[in-house]
Amino acid sequence: MKINHIKKIINESYLKELGDLQNIQTYNFTQTSRNEWEFNTDFGMVEVEFTIFDPMSWERFEVKHNDYDYTQKIYNVVYSINGVTSQIQRSNSKELLKIINTVVKIINLFLKQNSPYSLIFVGDDKTGRGISDKQKNTLYLTIATQSPTPGYRISEIKIEDPGFELDGYTLFKNT
Repeated sequence: MKINHIKKIINESYLKELGDLQNIQTYNFTQTSRNEWEFNTDFGMVEVEFTIFDPMSWERFEVKHNDYDYTQKIYNVVYSINGVTSQIQRSNSKELLKIINTVVKIINLFLKQNSPYSLIFVGDDKTGRGISDKQKNTLYLTIATQSPTPGYRISEIKIEDPGFELDGYTLFKNT
C-alpha cells in the first residue's frame, strides 16, 4: 500500500474518529536537554527523547524510498509516560490526543532547532520481543502526518536483526 494512500486513510478515519489535532490543546512542556523534553499530564510525567539511531548496528534497515541517504544522521523518536513506552488505552482518547498533540509540537520544535535529516518512529509491542505493534505504528504514522514541517516527507521502514522484525515510519528531508 502506498504511503499517500495510508496517509489518506489515517486522516479520514483515525483522526476523524478521535478529532483533529489542530483543535486539541497541548500541555506546557520543558526542554531538559538538547534532545529531551518533558511535561506533566493526568497520567504522570511524559518524556520525549530523540536518540541517535545507527542503521549499521542492525542486520537490516530499509527505507521504502530509493533516494533515502543512509549516511545522514538519523534520530529515533521515543516518548514514555512514567518511564513506560506503551500507549494509553484508547478509552482515554481525549487525554491521548492532548499528549500526541504535545509530542507533535515538540517534534516540530526539534525539527526547526536541529534540522535533522531523518526521524524514525517504530512501535514495538509491550513484550520487548522485537515485534511490531500495529496500533502503536498507526499512532506514530498519525504523529508523523501531523508534523507539517516543510521540506520533509514520510516513508515506511523495516528494521531486522536476529529475533527482531520491526516496521515503522521515517520523516526525512527532501533531497
